Amino acid sequence: MKKKCFTLFFLLISAFIFAAQNLHVFKHNGLYGYFNDEMKVVVDAIYPEASPFYDGEALVKLDEEKYGILNENGERQKLPDYFDDKNVDLIYRLSSHCYRLDTFEKDPNDFSNYPRRYNCIYLYNTKNNQYYRAGRINFSYMSLDLDYYFSAGCDLGYGYFDDDLNLNPANQEDFWLKLYPMRDGAALAVDNKHNHHLIDSNYNIILEEIGDSGSEFHDGLMPMVYNKKIGYVNTKGEFVIETSFYAEVYDFFPPTINYDFSEGVAVPQVKKGIWRSYDTKGKILMQDRELFFCSKQQEGLIRFQKEKKGKFGFMDKYGYVEIPCNFDKAEDFVYGYALVEIDGKDALLKPDGSIVYSEELVR
Repeated sequence: MKKKCFTLFFLLISAFIFAAQNLHVFKHNGLYGYFNDEMKVVVDAIYPEASPFYDGEALVKLDEEKYGILNENGERQKLPDYFDDKNVDLIYRLSSHCYRLDTFEKDPNDFSNYPRRYNCIYLYNTKNNQYYRAGRINFSYMSLDLDYYFSAGCDLGYGYFDDDLNLNPANQEDFWLKLYPMRDGAALAVDNKHNHHLIDSNYNIILEEIGDSGSEFHDGLMPMVYNKKIGYVNTKGEFVIETSFYAEVYDFFPPTINYDFSEGVAVPQVKKGIWRSYDTKGKILMQDRELFFCSKQQEGLIRFQKEKKGKFGFMDKYGYVEIPCNFDKAEDFVYGYALVEIDGKDALLKPDGSIVYSEELVR
């Protein structure tokens, strides 16, 4: 009896460990697949693009025009039958289990031989398999991690949805041109005169006419230029850290400051080619360092590049080099691995600096 009980216990524990394992993305010959914690390939490298797994799901590009969602077993998740005759072009992740589906479908009110087609937006929740038609293509979204809100400007106007696809419409919706992700009860918003404001979850304005900023809060802070002050503000609009930013402009309009906090650390470029790191209290962790590029901190390590076209390495928040600059290409760490390229070969990097080449993984 004891032996049977022990065997049953062992099987239950083994099943739990297997179910709890993460799937990690790897790259081989220009395509992506997934392996588990035991370094065994679960999904062959067949996808042109693939995201890391979060909450048991990952997004993959199936071909030049199609995307799909993989479940925790690495299997493609079937969309509801409703979408069988819809051409789902794109899928965007909005929160843990919420996605935006872009379709290209026939106009149901056009009965001609060549009916009009148009782009349409759906919101889809994989947890309960519910979907919601948001409207045609006038849709603006941003992903978030904390409050699970995202903005939608479509047939419904503007507002925020929760994770169950319930709408909290904006008051004076004609006043808002664009809404950014709501985190910790505060968000960036753009009015119909292109002025930027900081608002709360009830659409009340906290700060008016912001000069420039980041697009959302991280660790309760957002980079901002406001009323001749430059630094990081909290969700009440109070400056917690005063510093300077060299804004890498990717658009003609704000927000252009992309030096967000991550894991309690921010690494802003304070002037061109000069980087510095802060904690959330404003303490300087790394003094000014001349570098070409720094990423956000991920799993305790910051990816950096000393010079343009130089190789990549990793350092800690104080600027101490943990892994030398030996990589032609490198991405941030996710679940204990970073995708790197060495002398044209795809590989996986561990935080201790050890390397597993993808060709060894797929043998």
